[in-house]
Amino acid sequence: MFPFLVQYFSEIGVSRGLIQCINDPDEATIDIFKNIWKVIDNYKLNIENLTSFGADNANAFYGKHHSVFQLLKDKVHHLLKGKYKRLLWDFLIIFIRPVHFALLYFRSAKRVENVKEYSEFVQVDFNNLLKHISTKWLSLLRSIQRLLDKFEPVKLYFLCEQTSTNIQGLLKSFFDNGEGLCILHFLQNVLFEIHKAELQLQRSYTTIVDLYYITINLINKLRQKQSDKYYGNNKRLVINHLKKIDQNTSE
Repeated sequence: MFPFLVQYFSEIGVSRGLIQCINDPDEATIDIFKNIWKVIDNYKLNIENLTSFGADNANAFYGKHHSVFQLLKDKVHHLLKGKYKRLLWDFLIIFIRPVHFALLYFRSAKRVENVKEYSEFVQVDFNNLLKHISTKWLSLLRSIQRLLDKFEPVKLYFLCEQTSTNIQGLLKSFFDNGEGLCILHFLQNVLFEIHKAELQLQRSYTTIVDLYYITINLINKLRQKQSDKYYGNNKRLVINHLKKIDQNTSE
């Protein structure tokens, strides 16, 4: 079940209203589109006044090839995306992109087999890297934790691999640079706080008042981390190690 809401301009300014809750257990793209279109038709809403479509970032809503947004845009050509911008993802994009490529890299069955063989060669237990969902910052923590657990064999794998593509070159640069491990520990520390807040939001008894305090508490924690410049002991140890290397190099 998901709500059908509208946001519109009224005499008092921007207003929002709940039109109907749609019961759709399968939530297939075409079914969601048909249900949305049915509500629009039933309530005699002028489709030409529709300027944007907003939903969560699931593939069913915003997939590149077949999505609710694309089906609606076929009907309303001026339609704009009103999706959640994943502010944290945008903010951390410079840090996450190499990690994102590393996780995507192992979606190939052939590459997974190559890593399995490499793991056997270096005598390390193999665990496949966990993939994240479309709303990356909601599922990235577990993926990063797994990458940290297997950091050394994965690092050696990329450093020993020939760089025939730009992505392979980026990954090799990421793992060859000591800052890569520091970035992973930084992300793990920050995303852990977000994950805790996410679990609180998923409780069946969470109220709108709880939502406010959970969000404010998360913001305050992240601001405190920024103010203290402390993102966990592991990150601090890596930074200190890098500083020692720089000092020895300069000497």
